[in-house]
Amino acid sequence: DDDSLKILRNIKSLPRAVSVTLDGLTFDETRQMMVQCWADERMKGVTENIAYNLFQRSNGSPFCIKTLAYAFKETNQWQYNTQGIVTTKTYDFDFGKLSISSEIQSIAIAQFDRLNANFQLLLKIASALGQRFCVNDAFHFLKEMPGLLDQFKYPNLSEVCNVIRQFDKFGYLQQILLREECLYFEFKSAVVRRCIYSMMIDSQRSLMHMSIAQHYEKLYETTNDPELLKLIYKHYNATDDSQKKKKIKYLEKVSHLYYVLHDIEKTVKHYEILFEWVDRNGLQSKFEKATVAMWHCELGESYYALGRLDNASNHLTQALALLDRSLPRNRFLLSLCTKKEAFVRSQFKVASLTESLSSLSFRDSGWNRLNLSVQSLGKRESSSSHSARSQGSGIIFSNTHTKAEDDYTSGIVPQSKAFFSREIQDRHFYTMRAMGVLSIIYNLTGAMPESTYTGFRAMNIAEKFPKLPNYAAHLATVGLIQWSAQRKRGPALRYLYAADKADSKADRSTSIAVLLLTGRALFLMGMFSESLHRYQMAMKIAPRQLTLFQREEGLRYQAVILYLTGPLPLATSASKEFLAQSSLEGRSVGQFWGCYLMLANLLSSQSGAPEVRGMMQSMESSWQAVPAEVSATPSIRLARLGLLTLCDDALDMVVPSAARLRELEALSRALGPHDWRGTLGLHHAARVIVSAHQHGLISTDPADRRPLETFLSSAAKALDRMLTVAPARPLASVYCGLCSLIVSKSKPSAVRRWKAGLALAEVKELNYFKGLLLELVGSVSDDQDEANKCSVDALTIYQEIGAVADCERLTRLSRQRS
Repeated sequence: DDDSLKILRNIKSLPRAVSVTLDGLTFDETRQMMVQCWADERMKGVTENIAYNLFQRSNGSPFCIKTLAYAFKETNQWQYNTQGIVTTKTYDFDFGKLSISSEIQSIAIAQFDRLNANFQLLLKIASALGQRFCVNDAFHFLKEMPGLLDQFKYPNLSEVCNVIRQFDKFGYLQQILLREECLYFEFKSAVVRRCIYSMMIDSQRSLMHMSIAQHYEKLYETTNDPELLKLIYKHYNATDDSQKKKKIKYLEKVSHLYYVLHDIEKTVKHYEILFEWVDRNGLQSKFEKATVAMWHCELGESYYALGRLDNASNHLTQALALLDRSLPRNRFLLSLCTKKEAFVRSQFKVASLTESLSSLSFRDSGWNRLNLSVQSLGKRESSSSHSARSQGSGIIFSNTHTKAEDDYTSGIVPQSKAFFSREIQDRHFYTMRAMGVLSIIYNLTGAMPESTYTGFRAMNIAEKFPKLPNYAAHLATVGLIQWSAQRKRGPALRYLYAADKADSKADRSTSIAVLLLTGRALFLMGMFSESLHRYQMAMKIAPRQLTLFQREEGLRYQAVILYLTGPLPLATSASKEFLAQSSLEGRSVGQFWGCYLMLANLLSSQSGAPEVRGMMQSMESSWQAVPAEVSATPSIRLARLGLLTLCDDALDMVVPSAARLRELEALSRALGPHDWRGTLGLHHAARVIVSAHQHGLISTDPADRRPLETFLSSAAKALDRMLTVAPARPLASVYCGLCSLIVSKSKPSAVRRWKAGLALAEVKELNYFKGLLLELVGSVSDDQDEANKCSVDALTIYQEIGAVADCERLTRLSRQRS
C-alpha cells in the first residue's frame, strides 16, 4: 500500500549503515581495566607478568578480564611493592588455576550446545591438547570416524581451515601462522578452553590425556624433538595413578630440559615436584646415586641463580654426599684436606700462570692485558662456533651432563679414558660442578675455609679436563679465593689473567661467570674502574642469559662503585636502573638496595626534605619485604642503620642517640672480616659524627660520650679485621683518627692517622673517602697552610664527584672559621 511505499522510501533515504567489528582490549587497556577493577587507592599498576597472563587468558574480553582480576585478588597471593605496583608473592604463581565464574561457564555452555556436533567433538579434543594445537594431532584421534573426516574434508588442510571457520559461529578459534608444515589453531580465550574442557568427566579426560601422551611418545621416537618432552609430561601428569612411572620418567626429563634451556623458575618447580614424588612414593632406591646427585646439582645451581643461597647450598651438599664426596666434618679435617688440595694445586702448571705479570702492579693503569678476551667478545658473539657452544650450556657454569658425555667420548682428553671408568668420570664431573658453585656461595657468605677447600678441589678436578668450557670459571673462582680468603695478591692476579685467556674457549654462560667473579675480586682488591668495566661488560654481552641473581649483583656493584668513586649523577642513574629492574622482577632484596642507593645519592646531592623522606619511606617499606635470613645479616642491618642515621642528621641536625650508638656498636662487633656491605653504613655514620664534631654538638659529659667512644672503638677494630676489603682500609683510618681525636683528645695522632689513610693505594679511586680524609685533616690540623690546602682539595673532590651537600657543608665551615 501507499503507507508501506512511503516507509520504504524513507528507509532508502537514510544514510547507509556502518558495520563495526568489536575487538578485544589491547594489552595496555587490559592493565588499565585491572587497575579499575582492583578499586584500591594504593594500587598504581600491575607488573607486566600479571597483565600479560590475564591478557592472554581473556583475549582482551572485558568480561573475562574483570572475572580473572577478581579471582586473582581473592587468592591473596599478591602484594604491593614500594611503588604501589601489584606483584605476585611467589615467582611461580599459576594463573591457569584461577577460578572461573558461573556466569561465564553458563554462557560458554549455552553457546557450545548450539554448535555442530562433530565440531563439538573436535573442540573437546582440542581443549585437551592445549591452548594451541596442531590440526593433524586433533584429527589423529578422529581417524576412526571416516564420516567426520569427510565432513571436515581432511587431509586437505586449506579446506579444513574453511570448514572450521564455517562451524565456529562464536569465534572460539583462530588460525596462527607458524613455520611448521602443520596447520595450527589456538583458542582465543583460555577461559573458554577451560569451560569446554570441564564439560568432560574425569575418566574421559584421563583417557584422552593418556592417548595424547602415547601419540607424542611415538612422535618423539622418530623426531627426537625435545619440545615434545614437555607435552608428553604434561599429558601423562593429567592421567590417573596407573601411569605413575611414566609421570616420574618424563618429569625427570623435563626438569633437565628446563635446566638446559636456562628456564630457572621452571627448573626449580619441576625438580621440587620430582623430589616430592620420589620421596612420597619411596622410590629413592630405584635411581642410581649419580642420577639423584645430578638432580641435586641442577636444582642447587638453579636456586643459586635465583639468589636463594641456603637452598642452593643444601642441595649441592646433598649431591656431594650421594657422590661420597662430603665436606670434612670438622675444622681440623677441613684444614688438612685444604692443605692437600693446595699441594695438588701447586703441581699443575697452567701456562698462563707461569707468565711474568710483574707489570700488573696495583698502581698500573695497564690492566688491558686482563681485558683481552673482553674486547674480543663482540667478535665471538656472532661466530657460529660460539653459538654452537652456547647451546646446551648450564645455568651458572657451562656443561650439562650431555656436554660432558660428548667431551669424554670424543677424545678431547685421551688420558681420561685410560684412567677413569664411566662411573668415575660422572663422579668427577658432578663433584666439580657442585664444589664449584658451593665455593662461590661460601665466599659470598663469608665461610672462607669451606670456600677455599671446595674451590681448590673443583679446580684440581677441572685440570684433568682443561678443554671443558667451564675451566675458565674455575680459574676465576680460585683467583677470587686467592685474594678474599688468603690475601695473596700476586697469585690472585695471575689466576684472573689465566681465566681471562681461557675465556676465549668458553660459551656465554661461562663468560658471564668469569666477568662477574673477576669483577668481584677486583672490587675487593681496590681496582674499582676495572671492576666496573667487568660488570658493565657482563651486563652487555648477553643480557638475556643473565640469571636474576647475576643481574642483581651486576647492577648493585655498578651502583656502589659509582657512589664510592663518583660522579654521583652516574651513580644516581645506575641506582634508578637497579631499582626499576628489581621492581619489575619483584625482587625484594634488590628493591631494598635500589632504594638504599637512591637515598644515599639524594642525601649527597642536597635534595629537598620531601624527596628524601619519600625515598626513606620506600626503603623502609621494601625492608619489610626482605626475607628474614637476609634482614638478619649484621652487615646489611648496619648499612641500613648507618644510612638512617645520616637521614636523621640531614633532616633534623640531631646527634645520634645513645640507643642508636649502642645498636651501631653491637652491629659493628658482629661484622665478619669479609662483610664489605657494612662499610657503607660505617661511612654514613662517620659523616654524621664528623658533622657533629665540626658543629660542636658532641657532649663533654663522660657518661654521655661513652656510647660514642665505644662505637668508634668497635668500628675501628671491625674495619681493621677486613684485610681483604679495599674500602675498609681508608675507612679504618677515618675511625682510628676519630678515636684519637674524640677518645684520646690527641689532634696530632688523629692527623697522623688520616694522613696515613691518604697514603693508602686503595684511596686513589675512592673519591668519597679521600674527600672525607682531606676534610678531616683540614678541620683539625694546627698547620694553617696544610689545613687550607686540604680543605680546598676536599672541596675540589666533592665538586668533581657532585657531592653538593658536602660542598655546601664544607663551604659553611670555611666561612665560620674565616
